[in-house]
Amino acid sequence: MMGSGIENGFGFMGMLKLRRRALIAMLALALLMAFQGTALALSWAMTDGFESSSASTTWTFFGDGTHTGSLKYSATYARSGYYYARLTASNGGWSTVGRTVNLWPYTNVQSSSSCTAGAYVRSLNGSSEIIVEVINPATWSPLAIQSHTVSSSTSYTWISSPGWAVNRGDVFVRIEVVSGTYSEVVYVDDMKVTCYW
Repeated sequence: MMGSGIENGFGFMGMLKLRRRALIAMLALALLMAFQGTALALSWAMTDGFESSSASTTWTFFGDGTHTGSLKYSATYARSGYYYARLTASNGGWSTVGRTVNLWPYTNVQSSSSCTAGAYVRSLNGSSEIIVEVINPATWSPLAIQSHTVSSSTSYTWISSPGWAVNRGDVFVRIEVVSGTYSEVVYVDDMKVTCYW
């Protein structure tokens, strides 16, 4: 008499396991064929929304002419969390907030890396000229710079730098407001640096 599937260890449950393994193998093969000849991009990102207990020493405020810059605490005005930066400039002055960023990809994958930097900003007075600048801290020369015109709004707008090729392990990223005819008041929150390789 022939044994049942249960007796020889290849019953109904055994068939299900076999089918599941075959399906997984077919999916893996399909994915392999789909990505054949295609480079898969990897990425790394660092976000800082001023929420760290070391924010007052991590971030630097600077400017020229009539300006102010400071960390503020208010869930009402922050884009996320409780803290944000407030920049003001008037009479041709300018004001910045920035920090050093250590680029993880440069120290781990040094070839073919490129990065972008940006932040969420909110202008309170008219149209503000707001600049995203990425600086080489060794020479204080720009690696990437982009000017944006941001209209006053009750919500935040994302602005970013152009991409730059990674050739060092750290950069200084800053957001700058430049005053023209009007006094400028700008909130900054949730700065982000993203690198791809």
